[in-house]
Amino acid sequence: LWGNIAKNKVIVLVDCGASHNFIYAIVVKQQQIPITHTKQYIVEVGDGRNIRCEGVSKNVKLQIQGMKIQQDLFAFEMTRMDVVLGMECWHLLVR
Repeated sequence: LWGNIAKNKVIVLVDCGASHNFIYAIVVKQQQIPITHTKQYIVEVGDGRNIRCEGVSKNVKLQIQGMKIQQDLFAFEMTRMDVVLGMECWHLLVR
């Protein structure tokens, strides 16, 4: 899906298999989205690899197809997507 953070377009994946919401770390830097440092955490990706990450962007305002949501997004190095919305956000998207 296409979405927007501020006036910037982002590619959004809705993934009911993801436990949390994630944002591509490069997008955080490019759009100067504030990030709160966290303890290092591990994200297990679909191919079974574990990737060490740290940081969360709090209360990021995201608009997807006219729907506005505000969520915490954990910084993550990913490819092809800018934002992944997981189970934390599922109840907002399914109505």
